[in-house]
Amino acid sequence: MHELTPNCSRPSSGRALAALLLGALVHSGCNLAFDLQDYPYRAPEPDADLHADTELDASHPDGDVDAPPARAALVFSELMIHTEPPPGESRELGEYIEILNQGEGAIDPRVIVIEILETNERIEIDRVIDTAKERAIVEALQPIGPGERFVFYRRNNAYYDIKDTLDPTASYEFGRWGRPVGLSNFSRSMRMIELEGDFGFVIHDEVAWRDGALIDPSGASTASREIRENVAFGLHSEATTGRDPANFCYHRETFSSGPLLGSPGQPTPASCR
Repeated sequence: MHELTPNCSRPSSGRALAALLLGALVHSGCNLAFDLQDYPYRAPEPDADLHADTELDASHPDGDVDAPPARAALVFSELMIHTEPPPGESRELGEYIEILNQGEGAIDPRVIVIEILETNERIEIDRVIDTAKERAIVEALQPIGPGERFVFYRRNNAYYDIKDTLDPTASYEFGRWGRPVGLSNFSRSMRMIELEGDFGFVIHDEVAWRDGALIDPSGASTASREIRENVAFGLHSEATTGRDPANFCYHRETFSSGPLLGSPGQPTPASCR
């Protein structure tokens, strides 16, 4: 049996606590005795881990925190609002809306919704897919990367010849399998949002027109631009929002065999004034 060996050196706090506990056990009648030197308690350096973390933080200010993911930043970059009806038709079918991603991250076009505030109608990728043909079209759509464009167009028609000029993976004929949504030539407000989960959303851009002219929906700008038949509005290359009508110009170049002037799916040309 080991005997308790006195130690005259000043005990550490851990060893002192162990000695007190041992003494209490011995005096209580327990037959327990051993040499503390055989079972030394070595406490870690007081601030060793903290010191190491401090050095890491000093040399790496962000530590191990991941950078936030790159996000898309969407703007209305081209608008075809007023078109003449095709021969034999009473409806304007050549309307389209172009979106530009000015952000640093890509975005799935399926989470983009354009709301028409006055009527509660929505322009978006159809969510109910009934046929293999519909599924093939929707599944072929690609994410909108930084600097890339996406076009929503209404009811393709040979008279306008829009579809043949567009990338099928970066465009979508809205209302093709659902209720068609028309753009009034006189007064409407459109808001572009990104859906996040079941209930969240992010507002990216807004445009509005009253009495046949673009206006600023926020009222911050007093500029206005008259809507012209078959002529698209193009966003100037340096602009970052469609809210201010001064950021738009009139297209002057044809892009197809039809009567429309614009550049859907392509950058705004220098001739746009």
